[in-house]
Amino acid sequence: MKNESNSPFFLESVSHFNLVELATVCRDDKKIGLCFGKPGIGKTLSAKRFCNWQTIEANLAVKNGTPLDPASMILCDSVYYLPSVTVSAARLKNELTVLKNRFEDAFLKAVNWLKPQEWPSELSKQHLKLVIVDEAFRLKYQALEQLRDIQEEWDVGLLLIADAGFERSLSRMWHFSVRVAHAEELQPLSAAETTQYIDKQLEVMNLAKPPEEVYALIYWYTQGVLRALGNLFSMIARILKINEDVVKELTHEVVETAREMVMFGLNGALCKQPALLKPDS
Repeated sequence: MKNESNSPFFLESVSHFNLVELATVCRDDKKIGLCFGKPGIGKTLSAKRFCNWQTIEANLAVKNGTPLDPASMILCDSVYYLPSVTVSAARLKNELTVLKNRFEDAFLKAVNWLKPQEWPSELSKQHLKLVIVDEAFRLKYQALEQLRDIQEEWDVGLLLIADAGFERSLSRMWHFSVRVAHAEELQPLSAAETTQYIDKQLEVMNLAKPPEEVYALIYWYTQGVLRALGNLFSMIARILKINEDVVKELTHEVVETAREMVMFGLNGALCKQPALLKPDS
């Protein structure tokens, strides 16, 4: 699974819980919902976590017919779909139909593995309840209308995920927008959540807690954007590794150096080659 934040852990933020709540409502009510927010704040990670997409994707790739983690697979009822940049309405319908069929097949294999006595009764049922479509701003009007037809035909919930601004574009597509029953704007991490993220990174990197001003500096530079935090800490780890004989803790100077080296997302500057930090005189 693609990890947007370059982080070995997942932070259950307020935004994540908001997405889970929205996805749950869309699934249970079989309605269309929209989730939007700034790029890099963790929308994709939260969506995949809600679906348990890692388990589903692993089972979709099984070749020998033996399900992987069938106990988790039979609890899955949602799929994640990322359309290509140039997807047409016809291609979207074909790809989603294939994805649905593969999901149902993987689900039934898991049922047959764990509860073979229930397998015959499950054959006639549809187990897919929610389709999550990421990067929805890639879809043209015809593709959105095709999504609406699919949602009604399959009798499932539909959740669109997009960057901020898509909700304004969608409002001009009146026939589709009036069918969007739920919408939620996700926000970057708060200052307190950013502090939690930093503490977890420090634990993974086996570093002592820095002064409060370092926490404030990191939040100021990243504004709680998860992708920016991941990029910054990747560069911090690189700097500390290169300068391990000089610096062994997270300092104001290390953060400043990492910020200057990050290519885009923090200050827009081009990436620089790491320079050795000089010890304080």
